[in-house]
Amino acid sequence: MSAGPLVFELFVVFCVALFLLHHYGRITKQHPAVTIATLVAWYFSLIIIFILPLDVSSTFYRQCLHVNGQDNVSSQTSTGIITENVTQTSVPMVSTVAPSIPRETTHSTFIPLTNQTVVYANQTGKSGNTYNISNNDSRGIAVESICEKPWSYVKGTTLPAMWHIVYWTSQVLTWLVLPFIQSYVGAGDFSTLGKIKRAVIENAVYYGSYLFIFGCLLIYVAASKISLDIQQLKVLLITASNTWGLFLLVLLLGYGLVEVPRGLWHAADNARCMAQTYFKLSKLSTEKQEAAEDLEDVLEEVKRISNVVRYNHPVRKYVSEIIQKCPEELRSKMSQGMDDYEDYESNDRSSNAVPSKNQLVKLHRKLIRAVQTQKRTNVQWRILMERGLHLENVAKNDTSMDRYWREEFPSTAERNAVSKFLCTPSTKWWWFCKIQPFSRRTLAVCLVLLSIMVVWSECTFFNENPVL
Repeated sequence: MSAGPLVFELFVVFCVALFLLHHYGRITKQHPAVTIATLVAWYFSLIIIFILPLDVSSTFYRQCLHVNGQDNVSSQTSTGIITENVTQTSVPMVSTVAPSIPRETTHSTFIPLTNQTVVYANQTGKSGNTYNISNNDSRGIAVESICEKPWSYVKGTTLPAMWHIVYWTSQVLTWLVLPFIQSYVGAGDFSTLGKIKRAVIENAVYYGSYLFIFGCLLIYVAASKISLDIQQLKVLLITASNTWGLFLLVLLLGYGLVEVPRGLWHAADNARCMAQTYFKLSKLSTEKQEAAEDLEDVLEEVKRISNVVRYNHPVRKYVSEIIQKCPEELRSKMSQGMDDYEDYESNDRSSNAVPSKNQLVKLHRKLIRAVQTQKRTNVQWRILMERGLHLENVAKNDTSMDRYWREEFPSTAERNAVSKFLCTPSTKWWWFCKIQPFSRRTLAVCLVLLSIMVVWSECTFFNENPVL
């Protein structure tokens, strides 16, 4: 037993987190601080999922060692007897020396002796061989026969130290780093100090709600006349910080127990999926149109300000920075003010028409949000369109008699040699028309059984007698 399984799982989880970050983000274009913070957050979140079973098995093993190695062994004795499959009637000494042992003992048990020997007795009560071994050896043999060491067992304080790092790093990322980065990116200020100030102000409500919950718990504890020390205050702080997470856990647990199996079952029905996709497309079409109109209005305002503010005005550099956030096809049209070398004072424009720096900050923030919304709706539209076209292809090929996959709108993505070899038209037809629906329904049934097991375990968790 070594730390090999733990190291292997940590490496695999890191690769999964890196793949997800590469798939959903642009590592080469985004800031390194954003990349590192996101990678650490996703990596530690996945660690909790994959390493928790390993920790549970190790905990059960340590608990078994504690019960059988300390509760059943007298620390003051130097020798012991190991009895295997011994009943009370076959070895009378068992009932007199260790009366707490059950009548039908079917596992190895320590029995203190007064001499330096260990006697092995069989099931019929006949004495076996006698061995002169030390107390530590006999204790190890008996405990190992009772407690099976898991193959992924890790010695020492490795896992507790790792959980401390994961927990407190996740706390810092959740409450400080990630909300601050999100507000910093969306801030419309033109200086680093201004963006930091704006991020702190926007997170004031977020932190204020957290402090309010913590204050309520602190008042409750103070009203209960409970003395608080540093450790108890830390526990109270952790409880308050986990309130929102526990609320989300309840919602997501209900979604995972019910909606995921039901969604997989309905995903096998191609007609139902097509109807849902058409409905989502109609709904997203409205959102996409509204996002395009909002962006167009903001761009019109940016263009108007670009025409008003000339090259020699002090706020022209802020206008140029705003223009850099516009779509590429519109930048050249909006930069025409930079080529106008007339003096600003000679124009007929009134000085009141020139926006202030605060107005430009608000416009910059509106432009950032409008561009993000427009990009998000465009990506969602593209994904839904590809899904709708795929479902239509499945519906048309499902009635094909020659079992040959045909696409009305084939994908333009390049395929490697392995994909061309495996994904033949015949293989695609069997997979999309026959195998995939059956596999989804089978997986849905398995998830329903797992959901029932989870609900049953939660309902009977505190039931000690009878053991359910």
